[in-house]
Amino acid sequence: MSRPNERGRLRPGAVPVRPGEPWITGRVYQWNGVQWFMIPPPTETNRQNADLYLTATSDATEGAPEAIFSFAQIRSLVASSIFANLVGAKNIIVNANGSIQSEDWIPGERGFIIRANGSAEFNDIRLRGHVDADTGFLQHIHIGSLATFEGSIHSGPLIASNEISTPTGRTWSAQTTIGAIKADLGIGVAEARTLSVSGGSFGTTTGLLRLEFSRIHFRTVNTAQGIPMPVTGDRLRIVFPNDTFTVDDTSPSGLTVNPGRINQALTIGGTSSGKTLRLIDLPTGGGGLPAGTVYRDSGGFLRVV
Repeated sequence: MSRPNERGRLRPGAVPVRPGEPWITGRVYQWNGVQWFMIPPPTETNRQNADLYLTATSDATEGAPEAIFSFAQIRSLVASSIFANLVGAKNIIVNANGSIQSEDWIPGERGFIIRANGSAEFNDIRLRGHVDADTGFLQHIHIGSLATFEGSIHSGPLIASNEISTPTGRTWSAQTTIGAIKADLGIGVAEARTLSVSGGSFGTTTGLLRLEFSRIHFRTVNTAQGIPMPVTGDRLRIVFPNDTFTVDDTSPSGLTVNPGRINQALTIGGTSSGKTLRLIDLPTGGGGLPAGTVYRDSGGFLRVV
């Protein structure tokens, strides 16, 4: 028990000591020049007087190798070793099992936890350096530039964009056919494709966004035999932010497809490549490969065993 001879304003909750009243062990008393007052000890919810109790305990245990506190409020602590069942730092909790967590942690919902076995749960994480992991499961992943995978990739559907990249701009004069434009861009005769572009114009309209190539179907009659026959042609949609121009092949009669032609000059400022999945070092020939293997045949086409 410490009885500091401290004069001045009494601490909150001070209780005067009546004559003959016994001193209570573990309490701090304050002298106001006339009589002693008992100062209530601090609690977890009411930390007033903590500094006074800490000072008194420090005086009482000065030089002692050990000290036991029921409660202490310390502004700054430096120690070579700290052993505790529970350490709370406002929103951070260190549990007796060795895990560190935020006070608001709810599994799968909010907060974080780092367990003693090395597992952890966070909401978002940004890593500036190298990541090396033996295994992992990612529901959604976005790779900004370049990724290299070694070993096997087990996944659901893999989707590769069919967009191509044309490094330089191109211009087609009025009356150029859709087929000729497709050929210049490396698009197959019967192929449909959407091509994003980095600017361009159609006549006086500027700010071109994309070219959409699709296939359209006609049902014509063979005039010689009177038999309905299907015919397929091309459609080109030239898309701007606020306008779209459509050019179609036509089949007015018989089995003849008249090529669609642009009626104004078309210019693109180069194409912007889409998201591309590139497979390298593929095996050739499908013989002896395990089921599901992607390989390149003699014609250079990708096939699956």
